[in-house]
Amino acid sequence: MKQLFTIFGLACLVLITMFYVSCVNKLSPQDTQIIEAMQPVAKGEGVAQAASYTHDGVTNPVVLICTSGKIHDWTDDIPTEWKPTSLGETELVICVGEEKEKSIQVCQYTGPSVTRYQHYVDVELREAKTGILVASTILYGSMPSYCKGSEDYYVTRLDGSDVSFDQLKSWLETYVIQ
Repeated sequence: MKQLFTIFGLACLVLITMFYVSCVNKLSPQDTQIIEAMQPVAKGEGVAQAASYTHDGVTNPVVLICTSGKIHDWTDDIPTEWKPTSLGETELVICVGEEKEKSIQVCQYTGPSVTRYQHYVDVELREAKTGILVASTILYGSMPSYCKGSEDYYVTRLDGSDVSFDQLKSWLETYVIQ
């Protein structure tokens, strides 16, 4: 009986791992290859095999990476119609920095003080072929709730929401869909 539970437990672990991996990265090998080829763009270097940014009234294919050049968590969220099907089709590269936080206010209480934080990310949009900066912005998450007349003793911070992919998508539409 003990062996049966051990085998069942291992089978569950394998299934959970397979589910987790499939949810985390749905990129095809081709997508991964294109994204990895675009890593120099995050440093402002161009990729000669990439396409020029055309502004021609059609969708301008784009890939999304971290400013470090690695694959970003939001990469899977890029609409299929925005993605290039080859390196030679790639016109734009979105470089998203790590999410940061800034202190908005420190609220003093008789117990511990409470600090309010807003989250933000720096974003750069670069031409894939040249590495030239096309546009940049800072995207902010929502403001944290305001300090109340009193807070529970264990509360030491109030956070606004994280920055969402939908915010990035709204900003990008101007450049990707012309």
